[in-house]
Amino acid sequence: METFYLFLRHHPLFFTGFFLSVFLAAVFLGVRFYRGSPDLEAVERRLLGTLPAGALVLAFLFFHKIAASVAAPYNWTRLQRTFLLAHGEKLYYPPDGPVVLAMYGPLSALVYWPATWMCSLSSAMHTAALINSALFLLPVLWVCFGIPSGDRRSRLYGIAAFIIFSYFPFTTSSLRSAAFNVHADAPALGFAALACAAVCLRKGKPGPAALALSALSTVAAFWSKQVTAPLFLAILSNLWLRGQRRESGTYLAFLVFFAAAVSGIFFKIFGFQNLWFNLVTIPSHQPWISASRSQALLSAVTKLFHESFFVFLFAAVVFISSGRAVKHKPWFLFGWTALFMLPAAIIAKLKVGGASNVFCYVPYFLLLAAVSALAELNNQGRLKRFTNLVLFSFLAVQTILLVYKFTAPPLETNYAQAAYEYVKKHPGRGYFPRLTLVHLLAEDKVYHESVALIDRRWAGIPVGPSQLRAFIPARAQFIAFHEATGDDRHWLDLPEYSVKSSEPELPGFAVYSRQAAG
Repeated sequence: METFYLFLRHHPLFFTGFFLSVFLAAVFLGVRFYRGSPDLEAVERRLLGTLPAGALVLAFLFFHKIAASVAAPYNWTRLQRTFLLAHGEKLYYPPDGPVVLAMYGPLSALVYWPATWMCSLSSAMHTAALINSALFLLPVLWVCFGIPSGDRRSRLYGIAAFIIFSYFPFTTSSLRSAAFNVHADAPALGFAALACAAVCLRKGKPGPAALALSALSTVAAFWSKQVTAPLFLAILSNLWLRGQRRESGTYLAFLVFFAAAVSGIFFKIFGFQNLWFNLVTIPSHQPWISASRSQALLSAVTKLFHESFFVFLFAAVVFISSGRAVKHKPWFLFGWTALFMLPAAIIAKLKVGGASNVFCYVPYFLLLAAVSALAELNNQGRLKRFTNLVLFSFLAVQTILLVYKFTAPPLETNYAQAAYEYVKKHPGRGYFPRLTLVHLLAEDKVYHESVALIDRRWAGIPVGPSQLRAFIPARAQFIAFHEATGDDRHWLDLPEYSVKSSEPELPGFAVYSRQAAG
């Protein structure tokens, strides 16, 4: 993947010609679909004819994001959690151990395990990014094909709904972060969507197997990221609203059983005290971003509306067209879940360190409800022109942006590879606080991560001088941060590393050399 991607980036004219060739082939295929479906309405034939080009551009966009994942600032920090387990190290250290990023559940590390089988850093990151996007999208695929009735028209509307959903991450920053950044959000969203789909996509009342799957997926979502805690309330209350009292009791019983079983396993493996310290103590002690709660709340709500504007607009059109009797619709649970996730997302944003990715749980489920409803409405003969308009608009805009992304911006840098090669060549000479994975892979050492050290300081549990120096290279001659990751030097209480310099083997890195004693 990387070789082909770099070739395309280094040869923009070739990419343009190659893309135009396959794009024209997709258009030609769409024309054949259009002409070969006389049994469909004209508006349906236009939709069918647009699908090949729409899917092609979408595939190129995903290829670009996955190939460029090696340059995402936090990806390497987050992926280290998986490699810690693979190397037999602890995932959750006690307060006096090395400080690593560990504020999320163990499942958000375990799902990326196949990345540890790869033979290079690049292939490991690409594998993790592919898993991340799959977790984000696969439940959506099931939903888009699970609600329509199953005939040819239904499959057409299901494909269109899935493609429309898949384009939205390129217009909404929180969805883009969840879909393409290796983190806890995609596993949490994927498991949460599976929990909802298991109980709402079946005709009639959900049976014991569906309720058990939903309960287990609910627990898996929580053990991926704690922000999904309200999910069980959404599912339980939805079953109750639909008059499925017995099923709600069965779901709750399964939930208690799986929660106890899975939690017991994790407590045994990782230790209750270490889990509590990393998953509860540190996040709960993070300060609020502003002394004025009302002002901070207004700011968070405004940011959510601004970054998810197109999702809200799209959902509003679809929901208004759906009429009033919606609580018995299969897709209602997804919108209901978005409502339950709203307070958790807002609260997470009000805490110091809360980035825009915390919003993703609201637009994700709202959009999932909207595309599910759209597929159903299309199947009933409604909003077909709207579906065509949305898909064609995405296709037109994203095609232009795709060509720009491959030809205009500077090439993304796999700076982790450069750091890894340096550490292999000069073990113990440098310290990369934002790329501590390279120390684990090259030296089999676990060192402090600067991002995690910052979290500890924000939580009011700073690391003392002796602990700080115990888990950095003892004879390091410099500390280095790549320009793409940010410079955390001022957060590290290591005054001897204060001379800004450079290393010829580390282009793009800000290097702070050690002052000579005396």
